[in-house]
Amino acid sequence: MSQSQAQESDANLSDIKQNLNSNLTYILTDNILYKCFSTKSSIRYNDLFLVVLKEHIQDICKLYHSSSFDGHFESKKTKAKIKQQHFWWSNMDQEIQHFYKPCDLCQFIKDSELHDYNLSSTSKDFPFLRVTLNLFGSLPIIIDQNKYTLVTIDCFSRYVEIYPITSITQEELVKVFYNRFLLRHSVSQGIITDDGTQFNSMFFTQLTGMLGSQNLFAPPYYPQSNGIRERFMSTLR
Repeated sequence: MSQSQAQESDANLSDIKQNLNSNLTYILTDNILYKCFSTKSSIRYNDLFLVVLKEHIQDICKLYHSSSFDGHFESKKTKAKIKQQHFWWSNMDQEIQHFYKPCDLCQFIKDSELHDYNLSSTSKDFPFLRVTLNLFGSLPIIIDQNKYTLVTIDCFSRYVEIYPITSITQEELVKVFYNRFLLRHSVSQGIITDDGTQFNSMFFTQLTGMLGSQNLFAPPYYPQSNGIRERFMSTLR
């Protein structure tokens, strides 16, 4: 079925096609319906947006919101990405917001302070090509109810950062690793951990999948396979 025929089968779009004279912001090109936007003085007929069929809205939202490499933006940015591709439909804001709200990963990172930290791709011998993570605790509570720590070590430079956390739930792990580490440093190609439940969790797997990172698990019966981590953790203990 052609795009024109598909639009004809949609009752709403077919009705718009039949009443173009009553709304000059729609135009037919090769019998395909497009949306135009107006300025104060004119309608921009040279800047056309394909009117999307209702049955394709969810697929487009998924494509431009849930991309593994360039996705999981809030609804306004998702809408901007879609319009950059010259797609449009009525009630875009509501439809995109409806798609965005159930996204589990977005609910944990939507409040992050998104600054420009000049994140760059890693090369073969570049800091943060691989990082190792470890949860440590419980510790005596000194301030702000923090009784655990997330330890991050850059395998190239041996640079260490330790982040206090209130709990070792998968949600807390994702928040701290994303907000405190990734947004300040770089997206790592490999993330080395033990096979604890937090690192095997849905939220952590979703985060690494979104970033295109590879989860690398050090066997618990052979800790020497993650020697950098083991040496530092023995000192920390």
